[in-house]
Amino acid sequence: MITDALDQIKPMTRMSVAEEIVSNLRTMPPSPPVAFKLFFMLKNRNLMNSDVVDVIRHDPDLTAQILRLSNSASFHGEEPIGTLEDAVLRLGYNLIQEKVMAITFGQLSLVSLSDYGVDPVDLWRHSIKSALAAKILAPMCTKKKFDTNTAYVSGLLHDIGKSVLNVTTRREVGKIRMAMEQEGLGWSDAELLVLGADHAEIGGLLLERWFFPDEIVSAVRYHNDPELDPHGVAKLIHVASACARCSDHNVWDEEEFKNMLKPYSLDYLGLDIAAIEEVIGRVKDESRGIELFMSVTW
Repeated sequence: MITDALDQIKPMTRMSVAEEIVSNLRTMPPSPPVAFKLFFMLKNRNLMNSDVVDVIRHDPDLTAQILRLSNSASFHGEEPIGTLEDAVLRLGYNLIQEKVMAITFGQLSLVSLSDYGVDPVDLWRHSIKSALAAKILAPMCTKKKFDTNTAYVSGLLHDIGKSVLNVTTRREVGKIRMAMEQEGLGWSDAELLVLGADHAEIGGLLLERWFFPDEIVSAVRYHNDPELDPHGVAKLIHVASACARCSDHNVWDEEEFKNMLKPYSLDYLGLDIAAIEEVIGRVKDESRGIELFMSVTW
């Protein structure tokens, strides 16, 4: 039985396989990109504008994109902006963080070198929508408090392990899609069966090596098993990911949404199913704006 085989894969086996895959990466940076460093910096309330500028200016592409955004129709003031200092002041830290994270994750995810079978553009779109859903849902939770920036970043990066598998040199990844089709498995179970570790474990390990906060690492590692996350953010991302998937459809289907969730997911967060349709509508609208922005910057 497939389920018996999956149950026999021990946590230590998952960790060792994930270690091997992450250690042998050649196309992912060994340390956090500039955008992720900004995330940590912006938690400091005593941050100076010059501190943010000093980090961004080390990445010429990001500098150009931030300047372009500050002069776009949505943010253009009376005078055009030509310096990074003025661009950061005009846009504000929160917007800078969101846009820079979206750009950087796009650069990491829109690469496919293996036979894993995940379309990089679809992966990026789902990640953006999950991030938006998490940010929208966070202040709506009545039983648990979440930082909206942590929610956004966790949603954006929850499937970064799939980006890793898209560029791994391990040949077995080509069998994952086959296992899904032949055995009727989802991505995670097929990855476990073929590799011995799934994208959630791999993504969590990568962020751990990049020294991300434990709550984000756990959110990524446990987003498919949210009951295992001691911080609770994985439960929010679990619901946000379902909202993202439903936003791909033209018609809201409440039963389909519920079937995507682990039991009691909404109850744990204190979320009302009646509000989810509106959340999905907002995700659709906001994601269109981000896609339009990205189509200009790429």
